[in-house]
Amino acid sequence: AVSAGRSASSAESSATSAALANHLAQHNERLSIYKSLQKFHLEFQSRGNALPDSALWAFSDAANISEFYYPQQVSKELVGIADAAGKYLAMRDLWKDHLEAGESGIADARKALASLNEQGPVLRNRCRECDDAMRTFLRLEPKVEA
Repeated sequence: AVSAGRSASSAESSATSAALANHLAQHNERLSIYKSLQKFHLEFQSRGNALPDSALWAFSDAANISEFYYPQQVSKELVGIADAAGKYLAMRDLWKDHLEAGESGIADARKALASLNEQGPVLRNRCRECDDAMRTFLRLEPKVEA
């Protein structure tokens, strides 16, 4: 009877440990995705239209797996930010193409630049708002000491 009680207690302790390990693993993945957003946002703020495509690719990878770790609303916003950033970089490339065209492309280059100047602040704001939303899911409950 004592042996059965110890076995049951040991099994319960193992189940609790496994649940905690799973929770921490999920938390680490959430944190990794959050760090990807922070890194992208910082790079976007500091480099603007000189942002390398590789910065978007790294963030986009994290955004695409976010559905497994964050609620649908947060995940959709992350993917939306990645999509908007892709459009921003496409407009940047168009702007550069028009500039390279010389005099014939100046008017179109100005339009593309105006679009970049409109899209940039909106994208930065979306990053900030998503950052705040993600933080609520990253806060670990304080451990209650018995």
